[in-house]
Amino acid sequence: MLQTVIIDDEKYWRDSLAEYLSRYCSQEVKVVGVADSLESGLQRIETLHPDLLFLDVRLYDKTAFELLDALHFLPPAIIIVTGFDKEYAIDAMHYQACDYLTKPIELVRLKQALKKALEKVEAKHTPLPVASELPILPLPRSSGRGFEVLHLDQILYIEADNGILIIHQTDKQVRRTVAYQLKFLETHLPANRFARIHKSYIINLSYWKSYTPNGKSGHVELTGGVSLPVSSTYREDLLGKLPEAFK
Repeated sequence: MLQTVIIDDEKYWRDSLAEYLSRYCSQEVKVVGVADSLESGLQRIETLHPDLLFLDVRLYDKTAFELLDALHFLPPAIIIVTGFDKEYAIDAMHYQACDYLTKPIELVRLKQALKKALEKVEAKHTPLPVASELPILPLPRSSGRGFEVLHLDQILYIEADNGILIIHQTDKQVRRTVAYQLKFLETHLPANRFARIHKSYIINLSYWKSYTPNGKSGHVELTGGVSLPVSSTYREDLLGKLPEAFK
Protein backbone atom coordinates (compact mmCIF):
# COMPACT_ATOMS: atom_id res chain seq x y z
CA MET A 1 0.00 0.00 0.00
CA LEU A 2 1.39 3.40 -1.02
CA GLN A 3 1.75 5.99 1.74
CA THR A 4 0.36 9.07 0.01
CA VAL A 5 0.46 12.85 0.45
CA ILE A 6 -1.88 15.23 -1.40
CA ILE A 7 -0.79 18.83 -2.01
CA ASP A 8 -3.32 21.25 -3.50
CA ASP A 9 -4.09 24.86 -2.63
CA GLU A 10 -7.85 24.31 -3.04
CA LYS A 11 -9.60 22.51 -0.18
CA TYR A 12 -12.37 21.22 -2.45
CA TRP A 13 -9.91 19.33 -4.67
CA ARG A 14 -7.86 18.06 -1.71
CA ASP A 15 -10.94 16.65 -0.04
CA SER A 16 -12.39 15.29 -3.28
CA LEU A 17 -9.22 13.41 -4.20
CA ALA A 18 -8.79 12.04 -0.67
CA GLU A 19 -12.39 10.78 -0.69
CA TYR A 20 -11.98 9.34 -4.20
CA LEU A 21 -8.89 7.41 -3.14
CA SER A 22 -10.54 6.17 0.06
CA ARG A 23 -13.67 5.01 -1.74
CA TYR A 24 -12.22 3.44 -4.89
CA CYS A 25 -8.50 2.83 -4.27
CA SER A 26 -8.21 1.84 -0.60
CA GLN A 27 -6.30 -1.35 -1.48
CA GLU A 28 -3.61 0.61 -3.31
CA VAL A 29 -3.10 3.80 -1.30
CA LYS A 30 -3.41 5.31 2.15
CA VAL A 31 -3.53 9.10 2.47
CA VAL A 32 -1.20 9.96 5.36
CA GLY A 33 -1.08 13.72 4.90
CA VAL A 34 -2.40 16.75 3.04
CA ALA A 35 -1.03 20.25 2.48
CA ASP A 36 -2.14 23.46 0.79
CA SER A 37 1.11 25.33 0.06
CA LEU A 38 4.75 24.95 -0.86
CA GLU A 39 5.85 25.45 2.74
CA SER A 40 3.40 23.03 4.34
CA GLY A 41 3.98 20.57 1.50
CA LEU A 42 7.72 20.53 2.13
CA GLN A 43 7.09 19.89 5.82
CA ARG A 44 4.74 16.97 5.12
CA ILE A 45 7.09 15.34 2.62
CA GLU A 46 10.23 15.75 4.73
CA THR A 47 8.41 14.39 7.81
CA LEU A 48 6.28 11.61 6.32
CA HIS A 49 8.55 10.36 3.49
CA PRO A 50 5.59 9.29 1.32
CA ASP A 51 5.77 6.69 -1.44
CA LEU A 52 3.40 8.69 -3.62
CA LEU A 53 2.78 12.40 -4.04
CA PHE A 54 -0.31 13.90 -5.68
CA LEU A 55 0.84 17.42 -6.49
CA ASP A 56 -1.19 20.29 -7.94
CA VAL A 57 0.74 22.42 -10.44
CA ARG A 58 -0.30 25.76 -8.95
CA LEU A 59 0.22 26.41 -5.23
CA TYR A 60 -0.93 30.00 -4.74
CA ASP A 61 1.92 32.09 -6.23
CA LYS A 62 4.29 29.09 -6.39
CA THR A 63 4.45 26.02 -8.61
CA ALA A 64 4.77 22.30 -8.02
CA PHE A 65 8.20 22.36 -9.63
CA GLU A 66 9.50 24.96 -7.20
CA LEU A 67 8.46 22.60 -4.41
CA LEU A 68 10.22 19.64 -6.04
CA ASP A 69 13.40 21.69 -6.51
CA ALA A 70 13.37 22.57 -2.80
CA LEU A 71 13.24 18.94 -1.63
CA HIS A 72 16.32 17.07 -0.41
CA PHE A 73 14.93 13.94 -2.07
CA LEU A 74 12.09 13.12 -4.43
CA PRO A 75 9.31 10.70 -3.46
CA PRO A 76 9.50 7.42 -5.43
CA ALA A 77 6.31 8.27 -7.34
CA ILE A 78 4.82 11.63 -8.30
CA ILE A 79 1.47 12.31 -9.99
CA ILE A 80 0.92 15.86 -11.20
CA VAL A 81 -2.66 17.14 -10.99
CA THR A 82 -3.82 20.30 -12.75
CA GLY A 83 -6.74 22.22 -14.18
CA PHE A 84 -4.56 23.60 -16.98
CA ASP A 85 -4.76 20.73 -19.48
CA LYS A 86 -1.30 19.86 -20.94
CA GLU A 87 0.38 23.21 -20.30
CA TYR A 88 2.86 21.76 -17.78
CA ALA A 89 3.22 18.23 -19.17
CA ILE A 90 6.81 18.71 -20.37
CA ASP A 91 7.88 20.08 -16.98
CA ALA A 92 6.26 17.06 -15.32
CA MET A 93 8.30 14.73 -17.56
CA HIS A 94 11.53 16.38 -16.40
CA TYR A 95 10.74 15.26 -12.86
CA GLN A 96 9.83 11.73 -14.00
CA ALA A 97 6.21 12.12 -12.91
CA CYS A 98 4.29 8.86 -13.25
CA ASP A 99 1.33 10.59 -14.81
CA TYR A 100 -0.34 13.94 -15.47
CA LEU A 101 -4.01 14.16 -14.50
CA THR A 102 -6.42 16.97 -15.34
CA LYS A 103 -9.32 18.05 -13.14
CA PRO A 104 -11.94 16.74 -12.72
CA ILE A 105 -10.13 13.41 -12.40
CA GLU A 106 -11.73 10.41 -14.08
CA LEU A 107 -11.64 7.12 -12.18
CA VAL A 108 -10.22 5.21 -15.16
CA ARG A 109 -7.33 7.68 -15.48
CA LEU A 110 -6.74 7.62 -11.73
CA LYS A 111 -6.48 3.83 -11.76
CA GLN A 112 -4.04 3.99 -14.68
CA ALA A 113 -1.89 6.52 -12.86
CA LEU A 114 -1.85 4.44 -9.66
CA LYS A 115 -0.78 1.37 -11.62
CA LYS A 116 2.22 3.31 -12.94
CA ALA A 117 2.99 4.58 -9.45
CA LEU A 118 2.92 1.08 -7.96
CA GLU A 119 5.27 -0.21 -10.66
CA LYS A 120 7.66 2.67 -10.08
CA VAL A 121 7.73 2.21 -6.30
CA GLU A 122 8.30 -1.53 -6.68
CA ALA A 123 11.19 -0.82 -9.05
CA LYS A 124 12.71 1.64 -6.56
CA HIS A 125 12.55 -1.03 -3.84
CA THR A 126 14.47 -3.50 -6.00
CA PRO A 127 17.83 -4.05 -4.26
CA LEU A 128 20.49 -1.86 -5.85
CA PRO A 129 24.02 -3.23 -6.24
CA VAL A 130 26.40 -1.37 -3.93
CA ALA A 131 28.64 0.78 -6.11
CA SER A 132 31.32 1.01 -3.41
CA GLU A 133 31.94 -2.71 -3.86
CA LEU A 134 32.04 -2.54 -7.67
CA PRO A 135 34.06 -0.63 -10.30
CA ILE A 136 30.74 0.41 -11.83
CA LEU A 137 27.79 2.68 -11.13
CA PRO A 138 24.43 0.92 -11.61
CA LEU A 139 21.71 3.30 -12.83
CA PRO A 140 18.04 2.31 -12.96
CA ARG A 141 16.66 2.72 -16.46
CA SER A 142 14.07 5.49 -16.86
CA SER A 143 11.50 2.78 -17.60
CA GLY A 144 12.04 1.45 -14.08
CA ARG A 145 13.03 -1.97 -15.42
CA GLY A 146 16.60 -3.17 -14.90
CA PHE A 147 19.87 -1.26 -14.72
CA GLU A 148 22.48 0.30 -16.95
CA VAL A 149 26.07 0.52 -15.74
CA LEU A 150 28.89 3.02 -16.07
CA HIS A 151 32.48 2.33 -15.11
CA LEU A 152 33.47 4.70 -12.32
CA ASP A 153 36.71 5.60 -14.10
CA GLN A 154 34.64 7.00 -16.98
CA ILE A 155 32.89 9.55 -14.76
CA LEU A 156 34.48 13.01 -14.61
CA TYR A 157 31.71 14.69 -12.62
CA ILE A 158 27.95 14.52 -12.09
CA GLU A 159 25.64 17.51 -12.31
CA ALA A 160 22.03 18.08 -11.27
CA ASP A 161 20.17 20.61 -13.39
CA ASN A 162 16.44 21.24 -12.94
CA GLY A 163 15.54 17.64 -12.23
CA ILE A 164 17.90 16.25 -14.87
CA LEU A 165 20.94 14.25 -13.80
CA ILE A 166 23.84 14.91 -16.18
CA ILE A 167 26.79 12.54 -16.05
CA HIS A 168 29.88 14.11 -17.62
CA GLN A 169 32.24 11.36 -18.74
CA THR A 170 35.91 11.67 -19.56
CA ASP A 171 35.24 11.25 -23.29
CA LYS A 172 31.64 12.42 -23.74
CA GLN A 173 28.52 13.73 -22.00
CA VAL A 174 25.58 11.49 -21.18
CA ARG A 175 22.29 13.10 -20.16
CA ARG A 176 19.96 10.99 -18.05
CA THR A 177 16.66 12.02 -16.48
CA VAL A 178 16.18 10.32 -13.14
CA ALA A 179 13.67 10.37 -10.31
CA TYR A 180 16.15 11.01 -7.52
CA GLN A 181 18.62 13.75 -6.70
CA LEU A 182 22.38 13.88 -6.15
CA LYS A 183 21.92 12.77 -2.53
CA PHE A 184 21.13 9.26 -3.80
CA LEU A 185 24.41 8.99 -5.73
CA GLU A 186 26.33 10.67 -2.92
CA THR A 187 25.41 7.77 -0.63
CA HIS A 188 26.00 5.02 -3.22
CA LEU A 189 29.36 6.09 -4.69
CA PRO A 190 32.62 5.15 -2.90
CA ALA A 191 33.43 8.05 -0.56
CA ASN A 192 37.20 7.78 -1.12
CA ARG A 193 36.79 8.29 -4.88
CA PHE A 194 33.95 10.82 -5.16
CA ALA A 195 33.10 14.04 -3.33
CA ARG A 196 30.04 16.28 -3.18
CA ILE A 197 31.30 19.84 -3.69
CA HIS A 198 28.07 21.78 -4.25
CA LYS A 199 24.30 21.28 -4.23
CA SER A 200 24.62 20.62 -7.98
CA TYR A 201 27.91 18.72 -8.31
CA ILE A 202 29.75 15.51 -7.39
CA ILE A 203 33.31 15.10 -8.71
CA ASN A 204 35.57 12.12 -9.33
CA LEU A 205 38.65 12.79 -7.18
CA SER A 206 40.81 10.82 -9.61
CA TYR A 207 40.57 13.77 -12.02
CA TRP A 208 41.14 16.56 -9.49
CA LYS A 209 43.99 18.94 -10.42
CA SER A 210 43.76 21.93 -8.09
CA TYR A 211 41.67 23.80 -5.55
CA THR A 212 41.48 27.61 -5.40
CA PRO A 213 40.00 29.07 -2.20
CA ASN A 214 37.71 32.10 -2.27
CA GLY A 215 36.74 33.00 1.27
CA LYS A 216 34.76 30.08 2.71
CA SER A 217 34.12 28.62 -0.74
CA GLY A 218 36.27 28.15 -3.85
CA HIS A 219 36.72 26.34 -7.15
CA VAL A 220 38.20 23.02 -8.21
CA GLU A 221 39.84 22.35 -11.55
CA LEU A 222 39.50 18.91 -13.09
CA THR A 223 41.24 17.21 -15.98
CA GLY A 224 40.34 18.84 -19.29
CA GLY A 225 40.20 22.35 -17.89
CA VAL A 226 36.83 21.91 -16.18
CA SER A 227 36.30 24.43 -13.36
CA LEU A 228 33.49 23.91 -10.84
CA PRO A 229 32.33 25.88 -7.78
CA VAL A 230 32.81 24.55 -4.25
CA SER A 231 30.23 25.78 -1.75
CA SER A 232 31.02 26.53 1.88
CA THR A 233 28.71 23.66 2.91
CA TYR A 234 30.94 21.02 1.30
CA ARG A 235 34.36 22.72 1.45
CA GLU A 236 35.74 21.04 4.57
CA ASP A 237 34.60 17.59 3.47
CA LEU A 238 36.28 18.08 0.10
CA LEU A 239 39.56 19.28 1.59
CA GLY A 240 39.58 16.29 3.92
CA LYS A 241 39.20 13.93 0.97
CA LEU A 242 41.65 15.43 -1.50
CA PRO A 243 44.70 13.47 -0.29
CA GLU A 244 42.75 10.23 -0.86
CA ALA A 245 42.75 10.93 -4.60
CA PHE A 246 46.46 10.18 -4.74
CA LYS A 247 46.38 6.82 -2.95
